[in-house]
Amino acid sequence: MKPSERAKEILRGGVKFHAGSGMFFIEHPTDGEKHIADIRGWGFIQYLEEEEIDSMKIQDAIGFYIQNAINEKLKSDGIII
Repeated sequence: MKPSERAKEILRGGVKFHAGSGMFFIEHPTDGEKHIADIRGWGFIQYLEEEEIDSMKIQDAIGFYIQNAINEKLKSDGIII
């Protein structure tokens, strides 16, 4: 099986981002929730100089954006409904 086909099989239930953790999960059919990826480090976010910036909220917003982008792609490819 090609890696891209296996990835689609793994992701067929969609991806879920856990706010505050930086982690992405899938729902495994028999084993429940399984961790598959992380947002690594703060990168650019840590250098923002705006007052009262909440870096965790920015990371969460980016995480949910990535979650939604992956799930929309899976839907458009007919992998999840």
